[in-house]
Amino acid sequence: MARLQQMMKARRLTQMEAAHWFHVSQCRVSHLVNDQFNRFTIDALANMLAHAGVHVSIAFEGIQEDVNVHALAARRKGRVVAPSA
Repeated sequence: MARLQQMMKARRLTQMEAAHWFHVSQCRVSHLVNDQFNRFTIDALANMLAHAGVHVSIAFEGIQEDVNVHALAARRKGRVVAPSA
C-alpha cells in the first residue's frame, strides 16, 4: 500500500487520476489514501501495482514441507495411505 501511496504522491495524482491508472474506482483509491488496509486483499494490491507498471513478486518464508494432498484427504476419511516417493 505504501508503494501505491508513494507513486500517487510523486506524480501528484488526484484520486480520480490514480483510479484510472490503477484500474479501480475512486472509492478504492480513497480507501488506499486513508490507510484502510482491511479493505484490500493481496491480489487486489498486486493488480493495482501491475496496472501501474510495477513487477510484483510474492514470496513465502517459513518451514517448507512436502505435503501429499491425496494422502491428507485419505487420512481425513479414515484411510491410511503410504507416503508416495
